[in-house]
Amino acid sequence: MNFETRVQSLASLIEQEVADYFFLDTCVIGMDFIKDNNGIVLSVDAAVRNNIRPDKLKMGLRSVDALLGIIKGYANIGVTAEVVEELETRQKILETCAKNYGRYGRHDRSKQRVHGSSMYTSGQRKEREMLARLVDKEREIMEMLSPRVFPTTRTESLRSYEQFVIAASQSLGDDVDKNIRNELLVAKAMYKMIKDGQKIALVSNNSRMKGIALRTQMVLARTKDDNREIYDALRGGRFTIIAGITKERGFYIDHRSEEFREMPIAVAAAFE
Repeated sequence: MNFETRVQSLASLIEQEVADYFFLDTCVIGMDFIKDNNGIVLSVDAAVRNNIRPDKLKMGLRSVDALLGIIKGYANIGVTAEVVEELETRQKILETCAKNYGRYGRHDRSKQRVHGSSMYTSGQRKEREMLARLVDKEREIMEMLSPRVFPTTRTESLRSYEQFVIAASQSLGDDVDKNIRNELLVAKAMYKMIKDGQKIALVSNNSRMKGIALRTQMVLARTKDDNREIYDALRGGRFTIIAGITKERGFYIDHRSEEFREMPIAVAAAFE
């Protein structure tokens, strides 16, 4: 599947109205939107030695432009505060990489170091220019998504959703102490599903998301009398996870909440 078709695969899901609202996870934003293999690995150490591969930079720029088109074209796309925080952190690293690119000199074809920015080849100057453009475009994405953060305030109701999802992961053996941001993202998506009466899609290449959703539904199945509203909403198919990690498939529906069936814990863990 070529680049344009992979981009269109997400646009098609949005236009097919598989959900009313789409949350983007950090791992599908900006230069990570469409990538092959590992994409760009942001490393200041690599940047100062101008060791960031130009083909990765080109792919990163194509991805950023493609996502900007998606965001501008569809108003029902948003993020959570946790995602914005991660984007801000990544932006700082990216700016540092761009500022210090080639700071310790470059390596010529004979592998001997040549110092001084004036010694850059035309190819290396293009790499610096691509990094600078990437910084600007990633910042533009952040500026467009920041007003779309949901929710704008943390209510007691939201806190109860967060605590429930975290507790569901813990009670079924998942170690969430290391990083609860995934649970928070799932909880906020489900909170919006109930609060606004919408069908929600979470777009993420993080395999943990599906496991978190399954664990949450497993606990809800056991406590449905106390959590009837969210249990019925999920059983009614109002929560979807979309993934786009494979080049062959583009973006596709990885989990539909209405397809949940009660299952042993070991089976649910296997979905991660």
